[in-house]
Amino acid sequence: MTIAGSIAQQNAETLAMLVLAQIINPGLSVIYCGRLGMLEPRTGLIWGGVELGLSSAVTVQIGHYYGFAVNVYGFSTNAHTLDAQNSFERGLNAVIPALAGADELSGIGEMEAGVMGSYAQMVLDNELAASVLRLRRGIKADVEELAVDIIGNVMNGTRNFLGQRHTMKHLRAGEVALTKFAERNSWDTWEEKFQRKGMADYATAEAERILREHVVPPLEPHQEKELDAIMAAAEKEMVKKR
Repeated sequence: MTIAGSIAQQNAETLAMLVLAQIINPGLSVIYCGRLGMLEPRTGLIWGGVELGLSSAVTVQIGHYYGFAVNVYGFSTNAHTLDAQNSFERGLNAVIPALAGADELSGIGEMEAGVMGSYAQMVLDNELAASVLRLRRGIKADVEELAVDIIGNVMNGTRNFLGQRHTMKHLRAGEVALTKFAERNSWDTWEEKFQRKGMADYATAEAERILREHVVPPLEPHQEKELDAIMAAAEKEMVKKR
């Protein structure tokens, strides 16, 4: 069986469930959700390699063809630790379907192809997700973005673009993804000031800090009221169908 054949089978099974859902509850809103994983032939385990991202991208295109919002993996890897394999597998598997137009990406914090999870990985995935969103936003090439007059003035003057309001305006708007845990210092600073700590070290410390300090704020009264109304309407609908 090939990836193309697997996607065709996944689509048939998904559409069958959608038909059943519409028979039971016509007009029900649904999300086209693909969970196709490749089998690693040498171990018999689910493979988190680049083919997962590739099949997810195709799933996105098929779901959008039918007019559905689509949820796919995403942040997936076979790695057991916060290592290089983890980084490149989940990076590829997140970016490929994201650029195909995925509406949702699953897998935050998951490792070992979804068998286990990591709080530190959730922290890292938060940073990765921000970079994926920046990538999807792309760049514009209009008059404001090109700013040819400003470039000419700066090159004929101070040659300091960081001192320009135009530069600061776009930096504040997210022109550059200012990551929180990625290393951006020189070797000497990294070694002397930060004791050669890496992203995994910072993510682990941040996860522990969140678990230790974060307090979940209670729902506000109007939120509670709205949830009660939703639950009551759902219960009324279920009773009517019985």
